[in-house]
Formats: sequence, C-alpha cells, structure tokens
Amino acid sequence: MVWYRFISYGKVQHVYYRKFISGAMMRAGFNGYVRNLDDGTVETVVFIIDEENDLPRAMKILKEGVTYE
Repeated sequence: MVWYRFISYGKVQHVYYRKFISGAMMRAGFNGYVRNLDDGTVETVVFIIDEENDLPRAMKILKEGVTYE
C-alpha cells in the first residue's frame, strides 16, 4: 500500500482535465486528490493498494485525459 504522486503537464484535455481525472479515479474506487498547481500542471495523489493491478489502472485514467499530437 503506497501513495503515488503524479504530475500531468503538456497538452491536456482542455480545462476539464482535473475534473475528468477526479471523477474517473473516484468511480474506479481510488482514494486521494487531484488539484491544479500554480505552474499549470495537475497534481494527482492516489493511494494504491495492489500495485500490480491498481497502478496500471490509475495510469490509464491519467493518460485518457491527455491528447497526443
């Protein structure tokens, strides 16, 4: 059981990235928080119980809100 801290930056899903990540993490059953930082990045802190299964799920949620160009 570990707390993970992710910083998302770059071209994200418009202004709804934080809200999208927060809702998706809650629906997936994760505990933690998501917040906008002053430098324009988004910080996500999530409690991971089963690293083998939960960590890939959390990372997939984070990547879903990012556009690749």
